[in-house]
Amino acid sequence: MPTIQYLRLDNSNDTIWVAQSALADVDAVAQAVLTRLRLYQNEWWADLNLGIPLFQNILGGSGSQAQQAVISLAYTQQILGTPYVSGVSDVSTTFNSATRQFTYKATVQTAFGPVTIQFIPGTAGSVVN
Repeated sequence: MPTIQYLRLDNSNDTIWVAQSALADVDAVAQAVLTRLRLYQNEWWADLNLGIPLFQNILGGSGSQAQQAVISLAYTQQILGTPYVSGVSDVSTTFNSATRQFTYKATVQTAFGPVTIQFIPGTAGSVVN
C-alpha cells in the first residue's frame, strides 16, 4: 500500500514545521488537493502551466451556467493531477450572483479512500468528511 506524508498548514496556510503534525494518506492527499486549487496559472516559476487559469479564463466571467462549467472543469482537472487521486465524482457548484461567490464541492477518490472537498476561491477551502 502506498503512503504519502504532507506537512500540515495552519489557519494562515503557513507550513507547520513540526514532524509530529505531518498528515498522512487520505488527509495528506486532501491537503495536496486544496493546495493545488489555491495555485493560479503562471504563479509557480518552476512550471507556469500548473494552476487554475484565474486570469486567463475565470475573472470577468458572467457567472452563467457555461462559465460555471468552465470553472468546474478547471478545478476538476487540477484535482485529477494530484498524486494518489484516481477520480472525482459528485461534483456540484453554486454561484451566488449577489456576492459573486463560487463554491466547488466534490468527492475525490484517492488511493487511501474517498474525501469530500469544498473550495471557495480566495479561501483556504475545507475537507468536509
